[in-house]
Amino acid sequence: MPRTVTPPTTSQGPDDYMTRVAKYIPVEAIGTQLTLQNLLLASKQKPDAALALAVVIFVVCLAAIPFYLIYASRPDKMAISNIIISMVAFMLWCYATPGSLFAQMHIQNNVVAAILLFVFTMAAGLWAPQQTTV
Repeated sequence: MPRTVTPPTTSQGPDDYMTRVAKYIPVEAIGTQLTLQNLLLASKQKPDAALALAVVIFVVCLAAIPFYLIYASRPDKMAISNIIISMVAFMLWCYATPGSLFAQMHIQNNVVAAILLFVFTMAAGLWAPQQTTV
């Protein structure tokens, strides 16, 4: 008698809190920014050139987040709020990173950065978006 193989179900329930937190942090963009920023710092550019390159790195990584998220996920499941939350998370992680654009502009405060990063990361998971697609 043949066995009946049932395919795995593809419908999953809504993401839980921890899953949402993990999905909202754009690790790929942060990793790219950190790599490029460290290469920039190691190159010992003049301060004006280093600041200009830091701005370019920041803007390119920030602008790439929506495209990456849409490409890496199913467009019918991508909520616009996911993209916005991920972009804000990227900016906060950059603000908290030593040597980043904000440090080079001398507007970084480590205490403020730590508090903002903690509060945002804990609060972001509370947002459970509806299925408003891009």
